[in-house]
Parts: sequence; structure tokens; C-alpha cells
Amino acid sequence: MGGTVENVRVVVRLRPMDQREKIDGTYNCVSVDSVNNTIAVTRSNVSPPDPPRIYAYDAVFDSNTSQTEFSGSDFDIQEPYLALRFDSEL
Repeated sequence: MGGTVENVRVVVRLRPMDQREKIDGTYNCVSVDSVNNTIAVTRSNVSPPDPPRIYAYDAVFDSNTSQTEFSGSDFDIQEPYLALRFDSEL
């Protein structure tokens, strides 16, 4: 196996809640910490509330990040990367 080894960088962009989710009163269970490049998933609709689950990535972008800002980030689309989609509801 003499191939080239490449690292995969994982970038997460949280999408905004859509109109149906807002009408249904769905709560946003995902929060973004762009300083530490982490996502926290919290289930506060259970009793007792679960502690947040924290996940770290190479970069994270919140739901206010525009497509232009995302595309202009340091993560060039030509480089190997994995884009994850988080639904903002459980």
C-alpha cells in the first residue's frame, strides 16, 4: 500500500431552523462555539435534562454564516473535506 496518506478535515455548518420548525415550536438543541470549534447537543426537553454532548471539529459555523462566508473560509472546496449536516431538532 504505497499510496498517499491524506488527513480528512471535518467542517460543520449549522443550518437555520426552517419555517415549519418555527411554526411547530421546535427548539434548537445544537449550539456552536466557533472559538473552540465545538458543537454542543443538548436535550433539554427531557426530565431531568441531559448534560450537553460536546463534539469537536476542524471548524464550525453557526446558522448565521452566509454561503459566501462559508465558501470564503480557509477550507477550500478543492481540498479533501467532509461536510456534515446537523438537523436542529431531535
